[in-house]
Formats: sequence, structure tokens, C-alpha cells
Amino acid sequence: MKLIAKILVLLIASAGGLLLADYFVVGFSVTHDPESFIILTALFAVLQFFLRPILRLLFLPLILLTLGLFTLVINAVLLGILDFSTANLTIEGLQPLIFGTLIMAAAHFAATILWHPSKNS
Repeated sequence: MKLIAKILVLLIASAGGLLLADYFVVGFSVTHDPESFIILTALFAVLQFFLRPILRLLFLPLILLTLGLFTLVINAVLLGILDFSTANLTIEGLQPLIFGTLIMAAAHFAATILWHPSKNS
């Protein structure tokens, strides 16, 4: 049950992050067709769920060396893979990729905080 809830939170955070990046970042565009957007969000969630842990394990020394900042590079790579693999997402250059990655990371961080509130409360 926890796995399904984690996947749903990941889907919602991915959808929110993609919409926010589309709205705020020039050069980052997402399709506005609902069916294509759901497929895009699901594909990004699958990349996050399966490929991200493998990349984090491979680059664990760099993540430790940079005190966790290398995870942003991993997220940027995942967004780049998503851009390359589908026509529903267009990222025009490095700057939109960086800003889109920061917005996506903030969306996932917010979803994690909302999903796992502090145990002191």
C-alpha cells in the first residue's frame, strides 16, 4: 500500500512540477493535451522510480562529495532523457533545463514534505 501511495505522490509532484516549469521557464514547453500530459507525467514518474535509484547508486561518491547537489544533475539527466524520448516535452537549451530541474526538484521536495510531515506535530 505504501508503494502505491508513493507512486501516486510521485505522479502528482511530477505533474505539478512540469506545469510549473512550463508556466515559469521560457524555453520549457509541455503539451497541453490532457491525454498526452498524463502519458508524459507517467513516463517521468517511471524514470524517477526505476532509473533514478540506479543513477544515485552509480554516482554515490559524487553525491557525497558535493553534499547532495549532484542529485540535481541526475534530475537534469532524467529530464533530458524525457525530452529526447517524447515529443510532448520541449526543452530549448541548457538554461531552461537547469531552471526546469530546479522547479521539478522543488515540487518533489514539497510533495515529500507534505506526504511525510514531521513526527513532532
